Amino acid sequence: MASDGATPAEASQRAKGELSYHYWHGKNAGEAPKAEAKRITSEEAEALSRQVSSTQISAWNAAGTWEERGHTIWAKARIEELVTENGTFELVGGNGIDADARVRIVGVKSCEGDASVVMIRGKPRRGFDFELTLNWEAAFASGGGDDEQEVIIKGTVHVPEFSRDGVEDEECACEVKVSDRNSEHAPRENACVATLKKRCEDFLVRTLMTIDSELEERASK
Repeated sequence: MASDGATPAEASQRAKGELSYHYWHGKNAGEAPKAEAKRITSEEAEALSRQVSSTQISAWNAAGTWEERGHTIWAKARIEELVTENGTFELVGGNGIDADARVRIVGVKSCEGDASVVMIRGKPRRGFDFELTLNWEAAFASGGGDDEQEVIIKGTVHVPEFSRDGVEDEECACEVKVSDRNSEHAPRENACVATLKKRCEDFLVRTLMTIDSELEERASK
């Protein structure tokens, strides 16, 4: 821990200096210049449009000191799309239990946070920071013949920090839980948890990288 009592995360953010996304996002929150209504001609509007397209900076912010553009709605929708389309995993350590069964991420239970691009001195600084809870489930066959039934195991994956820091560190910690545990299905439940613990972090890091790459592309438009 830093000698002044700061946490390692705080010390790291401080070391990145004034050009970091989080520094400007926190320091300038709510301090952007307020827009004032002003009637302009069509020629002036066209000129302003060309200026924004070429510099990525709004006309009111000609100095380019600080400007934030939100991408939260896009990011939340894209995260859900990526995790549900790609979050299917073969069982790990199933001990022969339904060898063809899969654990699937089936939805996003909650997604809190934000994504934005901050223009600092004319340069875009992208960033995002979310807390996620994902729903997962797996289907298993139980019994045989006419008595065969399908057993559905469900649970959640909690991701306390889904942020750009995870891209740089290639880490994304998560906690796996089973909903309504049943001792009768314990081997299957344990196989699901083992699978998600082994596979989920790499999967989440890849998802982080995709979000970061696509946000970078959006920042350049």
